[in-house]
Amino acid sequence: MPQRNEADEPISQFKLEGAPPPFYGGLTVLEARLHSDLAVSDARNFEFLRGAQSVPLTAEEIPAAQRDFPVVFAEGDEPTPVAALAARGADAFLTESGAWRPDVYQPAYLRRMPFILARIDGDSKRRALCADLKSPLFASDPDAPPERRLFADGRPTELAQRAIKICEEFDVAAARTSTLCRRLSDLGVFERRSVQVRTPGGVREFRGLVVISEAKLWELDDAALAGLARTGALNIAAAHLMSIANFRSPQAASTT
Repeated sequence: MPQRNEADEPISQFKLEGAPPPFYGGLTVLEARLHSDLAVSDARNFEFLRGAQSVPLTAEEIPAAQRDFPVVFAEGDEPTPVAALAARGADAFLTESGAWRPDVYQPAYLRRMPFILARIDGDSKRRALCADLKSPLFASDPDAPPERRLFADGRPTELAQRAIKICEEFDVAAARTSTLCRRLSDLGVFERRSVQVRTPGGVREFRGLVVISEAKLWELDDAALAGLARTGALNIAAAHLMSIANFRSPQAASTT
């Protein structure tokens, strides 16, 4: 949980840095004095993803995610890996009830939700466990058993500690992903591409995507390739390139 300053001000008085990330309805700092009755359900539902085009991935997930999704890179200051969710048909990763299909890889970004570690007051060393309290996972229930509560006797429960650990692990993986993608970008191996995907609802176009050019990758000199191999980036690039075949499923139209 976040550390207090010398005056021990309530953390809820501090300002969270930045806007909520994709699919989060808002962020609230979790505190024992304010959320002692907050209970968490384990009945997860992903209805909010219906119609979504992509979900962020960390680099270490790409080999697993590529079995089910094309893995591409969202265009921006730094290319970011994402799972293209709709490439094999509309919402094919969800059941009719909105549950995540057990036979489809679930990105860590979703496993972390509705929690997140957020910086407060712009201090990179001061982070708080936050949550999207609009999530249907949360309910006010003072009679909930300890295993469903985030706080007990004014202290974080085992559930809260697990949430912190998941968020910390995700942040470490995300930082490593940023380093690897920056390295690939510096080597000039990315190229822009748009992708059209035929789904039961019609043709959808993914714009502003970035992929690794296999030709540019193998044009690198031995020293650059060796550096990528040592950092694991070469394996990630290979998994990404293999994943593009998922666009060529019977539902896919074309890539340009």
